[in-house]
Amino acid sequence: MTLRRAFGTLLAVCTLILAAPGAAMAYEGDDEGVAVSDTNPAPGQPFQVIVNAGEGSDEATLTITPPDGVPAGSITIDGVQTTSLTKATTAAGTAEFTVILGVEAYYTLVGLDEAGNRVGESVVVVGDAVAGVGGDDIDENGLGLPDTGAGQSSLLIGGAGALLLVGGGATLLYSRRRNQTT
Repeated sequence: MTLRRAFGTLLAVCTLILAAPGAAMAYEGDDEGVAVSDTNPAPGQPFQVIVNAGEGSDEATLTITPPDGVPAGSITIDGVQTTSLTKATTAAGTAEFTVILGVEAYYTLVGLDEAGNRVGESVVVVGDAVAGVGGDDIDENGLGLPDTGAGQSSLLIGGAGALLLVGGGATLLYSRRRNQTT
């Protein structure tokens, strides 16, 4: 009876380990954030950015951070040569900005509410951005993956859970065979 109880406990623990990433991925987050109409525009091509600062927020700010070596003067927000601009929001708490980025590179766009709290972020790749310009996860071709926060941890957790199941099953099989031969 203790062997069945041990196996049941092992099975319950493995189920919890394997179910945890699924619960985390089901989280949808807030409606607030930054929405970009084109995440890969050509240099000088205008695109729209919507900052959702949330209901009750009267202003929203868009701040664009160029990578090292890219002049701030190559950034235009709503016809103004600037890296940051604040606008009044709609009743829903959104503000729309027209952005023009003149140099091929990776740019980080950050949305702020009226209190200066970050509400969202997006990365825009202008043209065929060169390698070495932009985020930390850029490969030799100038391409990268978005930072999802998952990394390799979900793969490691899944592998550990599979090892626990296989190990538990092998232990159960060995124990039963040993009991049958004695």
